[in-house]
Amino acid sequence: MTTPSATPLAAERKARGAGAVVVLDDEVHAARWVRKTHSTNPGAFASPGTGPLGHVVEGRVRMLPAAPRHAPLPAGGDPA
Repeated sequence: MTTPSATPLAAERKARGAGAVVVLDDEVHAARWVRKTHSTNPGAFASPGTGPLGHVVEGRVRMLPAAPRHAPLPAGGDPA
């Protein structure tokens, strides 16, 4: 089942490359970091230490700027 907020995210080009994401309470979170932070509050989902990746506002996705990705280090190189 999809939610009204998740549907526009699935078609959003800006969300490509974000990995597995979830939409909770109109916030876009990386699936690996999202946590329920309160047992009874319906808006109690957060990504401690990282924050949301974006928001869904009036049916439109607003992705927040992401930190640049760095190239991986070569395998078997000199550790110095």
